[in-house]
Amino acid sequence: MASKFWEYAALLADPTGTLTGLMGMSEANKREEALGGPPQYEIPESYDLALSQMKKRSKQQMPGYDEAMAGIQQDAAANATGANQLSSGPEAIMAQNSIYGNEMAQIQDLGSRASQWQQQQQAQYARGLQGRAGMETQQFEYNQWLPWQIQKNEIASLRGAGNIAVASGMDNMMATGVQAINESSNQNSGG
Repeated sequence: MASKFWEYAALLADPTGTLTGLMGMSEANKREEALGGPPQYEIPESYDLALSQMKKRSKQQMPGYDEAMAGIQQDAAANATGANQLSSGPEAIMAQNSIYGNEMAQIQDLGSRASQWQQQQQAQYARGLQGRAGMETQQFEYNQWLPWQIQKNEIASLRGAGNIAVASGMDNMMATGVQAINESSNQNSGG
């Protein structure tokens, strides 16, 4: 009869894993509390600075535009003066028409190149904005969301294992109790 007592005492000391399960659940709760809420993220200041520069450039005039325009106008004025000095009458008028026609064509070409440059800068800025959005998502997912989610999954596993151990321990305790009652009643009735 004494050996049965020690068997029951050992059972109460946690051979079923109930205490271990409870400790696992407690550890899961501590880790979850330490983990805190979902992560926050920031984009590097350097990328925002680069975007700011792209935005500024996309609104600016093409580099060298003013100098090119001044050069076209100076060349036209010099050519017109030279044409007036070398010819007169209808020839001078035709020469000036040709000079000013050429000036207009150069101004239109310069305007077209400036417009194309402006569009390229705006497109580059738009690509930068798209890149930033992708970088935000990627940075958040790889550096913060996935590690956080993995830790949450580990915590859930600990908690689940703890619940299973507690339930199993309770089942074992109940089975042992029923067995002890059966043995006791068998001893009392038969023996």
